[in-house]
Amino acid sequence: IAIIINHLSDLPVGLMFVLMNIPLLLIGCIAIGRGFLLKTVYAVAVSSLAMDLMPKWLPSLCPVTSDKLLAAVVGAALSAVGIGLIFRCGGSTGGTDIIVKLLRRKFRNLRTGGIVVIVDSLVVIASAIAFQNIENALYAWITLFLTGKIMDVVLYGTDGAMLLIIISDRYEVLAKRLMADADAGVTFAEGSGAYTGATKRIIFCVVKKHLFHKAKDLVKSEDPAAFLIVTNASEIFGEGYKAHGAEEL
Repeated sequence: IAIIINHLSDLPVGLMFVLMNIPLLLIGCIAIGRGFLLKTVYAVAVSSLAMDLMPKWLPSLCPVTSDKLLAAVVGAALSAVGIGLIFRCGGSTGGTDIIVKLLRRKFRNLRTGGIVVIVDSLVVIASAIAFQNIENALYAWITLFLTGKIMDVVLYGTDGAMLLIIISDRYEVLAKRLMADADAGVTFAEGSGAYTGATKRIIFCVVKKHLFHKAKDLVKSEDPAAFLIVTNASEIFGEGYKAHGAEEL
């Protein structure tokens, strides 16, 4: 939005970025807390100074590349990692990021990256109208889409795990090996077959994604006839994973 205003009025991008953030910062402080305000003010101040001063201090690096696709992809990756880390620390980079943070608290079923894409797509549409340049808007949307995807990896990538449901006559051996060799949490549940009526012990097992293949091979080696169901677990709360009181990112 600051770039659009700069295009229409020649007002400095960094200055407009600060002015537009003031009401959003006040809303964020009231809704989220003073810590969020202080961290966001710091991020806004540093990024605003960088936007206005870097072209003067490092003119040979502004822009780093004239290739729009390269700028869109690399810029998205760098931006997503930076914003994601700031979000993890309880702050934001201001602007629509504050809106995203507030919407995430209300719509908890949506991930932060998805909300970023939805909100900032409106800005991209406005830029297409203001600059009368559909091509640049499409490059901007590529950046936006990649930013949303990479942000979700930064914010939620380590939270994911695999849920294994195992039905096997060798449940005791499997449980011991899963706990010892795959660092997995294991729970037994009682069940019975609808056809045979036989009582079965069912293993519920949560394992980190990087250990999934080890757990899968372990089940195969111990009991090739085991019935195995595998599904993604996007968030795990409890010992070894996220605390129940963890902040919603």
